[in-house]
Amino acid sequence: MKLTRIIIVIAVIGLIVGIAMWPSDQQETRKTVGKFRVGAYAGDTAALVWIADQQGYFRDHQLDITIIPYEAGKLAMDALLAGEVDIATAAEFVFVSNSFAYSDLRIFGNIAKVQINEVVARRDHGIQIPCDLQGKRIGVTRKSASEFYLGRFLLFHGLCIREIEVVDLNPSEIVAAMIAGEIDAALTWNPNVYEIKQQLGDTAVSWPGQSDQEMFFVLAAKAPWLAWHPAPVERFLHALLEAEAFVQAHDAAAQQQIQEQFAYAADYMHYIWPKHQFRLTLPQSLLIAMEDEARWRLHNHLADRATSIPNYFTKLYFQGLEAVKPEALTVIR
Repeated sequence: MKLTRIIIVIAVIGLIVGIAMWPSDQQETRKTVGKFRVGAYAGDTAALVWIADQQGYFRDHQLDITIIPYEAGKLAMDALLAGEVDIATAAEFVFVSNSFAYSDLRIFGNIAKVQINEVVARRDHGIQIPCDLQGKRIGVTRKSASEFYLGRFLLFHGLCIREIEVVDLNPSEIVAAMIAGEIDAALTWNPNVYEIKQQLGDTAVSWPGQSDQEMFFVLAAKAPWLAWHPAPVERFLHALLEAEAFVQAHDAAAQQQIQEQFAYAADYMHYIWPKHQFRLTLPQSLLIAMEDEARWRLHNHLADRATSIPNYFTKLYFQGLEAVKPEALTVIR
C-alpha cells in the first residue's frame, strides 16, 4: 500500500512538472518555428521575395518557406484571408479594401514603390482621348489598386465612375477581353498593358494610370500569426534585406533573374525595371496613402457598410522591421 502511494505521488509530481514545462516549450516553438507559406505576386513587383528565394537567403536564415504564385496581389490577399497562406504581397489599396471587414489584418513591411498602372484603350472603339471613355466598358480588377486609380483617372478628366461600365476581371481576363474587343478599355498594371499593346499595335492608345501617385507593395499577415511568429518574421525580413542589397549591388543580374523567371521580353524589362524602387521600408507616406484610399472607398460606398475609416496606425506591425532595420521605419509615433 505504501509503495502504491509513493508511485501515485511520483506520477502526480511528474504530471505537474510536465504541465508547468509545456507552455515554455510552446513558447520556444512559437518563437523559433520557420516554416510557413507566402502568397507572392508572380511578377517583377515582388522581386525581393523571388530573389531572396532564388539566392537561398531564406534557407540561410533557417526558413522553410513555400512560395505560392498569384497573378495579382488581390488574389494573394484572398488566399491570406482564406487561411491558404500566412503572408501575402499586395498593393496597399488591396489591404485597404479588405481592412473594413477584416480587423486583424496587419502590414509589417513594404518591399517596393512603383509606377506600373496604365489606362489602355482601343482606338477602333472610338477612344482617342480620356474623355472618350464616357459610356464605355472598362475592365478593372475590383479591390486592386487599379480600381482606385481608375476612379482618380476619371475624376481628373471630368468623369465619374458612374459614367462608365466597370467590368470586374482578373488580369489575364483583362488581356484576353481587350484583345478580343469584348471591352473598350482597361486600367491594369504591367506586364498586362505591355502584352495588350504588343497584340493590338497601333490600335491601342494608353495613358499613365497613377497620376504620379506611387503604389506601395506591402507584406501583409494576420495579427495573431505575427504575434505567434516574431523570430521567424525577423529572419524573413533579414532575408529580404539581403535581397535588397543584391539588387543594389548587382542590378543587371537581378533584372536578368526576374526576366528569366517570368519569361519577360528584354524590351519590357528595360522599360519597367526603372519604374520600381526596391526597398524594405515602413514609411509615413504609406499611412497617408491608405487613409486617402479609404476615404475614396467610403465616398463611393465600397467600404463594406463602414461609416468611418480604420486607424491605419494600429494596422502596422513595427516589431519586425524595428529589430532588423529601424532606420527604414519612418512612421511618426
